[in-house]
Amino acid sequence: MNIDIKNFINTAIGNTETREIGSENETDLGDDIVLKKYIGKVELTNLEEEVLARFKVSVDIETICDRCLERFATHNDFRFEREYTFSAEEDKLKIEKDKTIEIFEPIREEIILRLPMKKLCKEDCGGMEKVD
Repeated sequence: MNIDIKNFINTAIGNTETREIGSENETDLGDDIVLKKYIGKVELTNLEEEVLARFKVSVDIETICDRCLERFATHNDFRFEREYTFSAEEDKLKIEKDKTIEIFEPIREEIILRLPMKKLCKEDCGGMEKVD
C-alpha cells in the first residue's frame, strides 16, 4: 500500500498530517503467519528532505501454536516510526519517484519483530495430546 505525499512534501517544514490506513485483505506473511486485517493511523511530519512517519496500528493475525500446532488468532496494537528520504540511505526508506511512500512493508516487518519467539495459543497450552 502506498500513500501519495505529492502535496504534503510541499508544505512548511515541521508540518504534520494524519492519514487513516488499513486493509481487510488476508495476507500471508510467511512462517505460518496470516495477517487478517490491520487498521490505524500514520502521522506524517515534513522534515525538509525527509518525511517522518509515526505509525499507530492494530492488527489481527492468525498463526500456529508452537506447542499444540493448532491455528489461533491474536490481536496486537503497536506504535513505531520510520523515516523516508529521496536519497537511498541504509537506515531510511525511500520516497518513490511518483512521490509516494510504501507503508505495508514496514508494518509487516513490525508484526514479525513483535511476535514472541515461541508463539502460544494460551499460556498454559498443554501441547499435543497423546494418542493411545
